[in-house]
Amino acid sequence: MSNTPRPNRIELNYTIEASAVVWLRSLPEDELGPSIRMVEDIQTAVIATATSFSFSEIVVRNRTELLDALRLLAERCVSGFRPILHFDCHGNREDGILLAPSGDIMSWNELADALSEINVVTQNNLCCVFGVCFGLTLSQSLDLFKPTPYFLTIAPENEVLVGVLEDHFPCFYKELFRTKDIADAFDAHLAQHFKCYHATKLIFTSLVEFHAVNLIGKGLIEFRENMVSLVENLSKYDVPSKQQLANTRKVVKETLRPNQFFFDFIVERCLIGRDPGFGLPEIVQHARVRRQKMNQKKKAQDKRAKAGRLPRAKPV
Repeated sequence: MSNTPRPNRIELNYTIEASAVVWLRSLPEDELGPSIRMVEDIQTAVIATATSFSFSEIVVRNRTELLDALRLLAERCVSGFRPILHFDCHGNREDGILLAPSGDIMSWNELADALSEINVVTQNNLCCVFGVCFGLTLSQSLDLFKPTPYFLTIAPENEVLVGVLEDHFPCFYKELFRTKDIADAFDAHLAQHFKCYHATKLIFTSLVEFHAVNLIGKGLIEFRENMVSLVENLSKYDVPSKQQLANTRKVVKETLRPNQFFFDFIVERCLIGRDPGFGLPEIVQHARVRRQKMNQKKKAQDKRAKAGRLPRAKPV
């Protein structure tokens, strides 16, 4: 049995303030059939469930129209409008989303920037649903020092068949309208083919990994020396004295200590002030466990490598 302690899991809050579903469509004319049928099914569900959600559809033909639509949505959100944005178009992992009939491509980073404007206004309440191949690539645009483009994103990691979209999206929205619980609706109807990424969890994982790799044990020593070298390279000294190097190391050592100020900055900047449900102690606790596992893995690898270099025992 492993001696590695198991830290408590963080509790993620999936609650969003949503009052509408906005279906953003950009497809070639000969591919509209399934999209139209899904929209009709969802509109019927709005009436049948007497939901408080509104449903609207926006057709965009090119990059400019999509940017204009997202800009107008951001303006509406100032007055309390809280949409779930559903993207109905094509996409690929490398380039971004494909807009028809123009053939324009919007990169994932550009889309993330436009969505961030909406998410800032909604105070980190935006959920984006992608009926788009490789839609989960948007999550790679997350930057700890920029506002997150979404609170939740639901998307396929790879290619997705049109039949899968048509079979599952209307059921997902019917469940959402009925229960108002997006996590339960996802688990019931989309989990088999899609992933749900939570910005808070991604940020927590990033902070834990950074802390484990760079701020504990040998990793901290190496990281400090790298930072000292970087500072010295940027400094005015051609050949720093021993005292200058000592002063630099002292400043770097103090700066690289885990501190509440840095954590609060990330929460305020990236999570737009929304309570993440965890604090600095949880990051440190999980990072220590992560570092211990990394050390155990390296020891096992070193042991196997050493065993591979030993001569084989002679048969008796």
